[in-house]
Amino acid sequence: MGLDQWIKVEFDDMSREFYLRKNNVLRGYLINNSTVEDEDNCIEREIEIETIQKLEEDCLKVIKNPDLAEKILPIKEGFFFGTYDYDEWYWTLINDLYGISKQINELPNVSRIVYSDWW
Repeated sequence: MGLDQWIKVEFDDMSREFYLRKNNVLRGYLINNSTVEDEDNCIEREIEIETIQKLEEDCLKVIKNPDLAEKILPIKEGFFFGTYDYDEWYWTLINDLYGISKQINELPNVSRIVYSDWW
């Protein structure tokens, strides 16, 4: 039980799906920077590629300067959303987000990105 998340990316007549678990940072980021709403549960929301590009940039900023973590990529509390500390697990979440956002941004001709979660 907890926060399960999916990002589905459509590109060049193909699709790729990314799965995350209890990445409350991503959920909070998308609530603040996209059409995802706080009460969404099991609802698909389209995400702009620019949001993913900014996410990659913000992850890199925080990785390079950890003092910016709470300001740029804060933890989002919620029902079984994972850890609420800026500890090793937080940095695992940030590195995962950076890697996934970088992979998405490297895909050719992205036509659609959809985010959904279940909690």
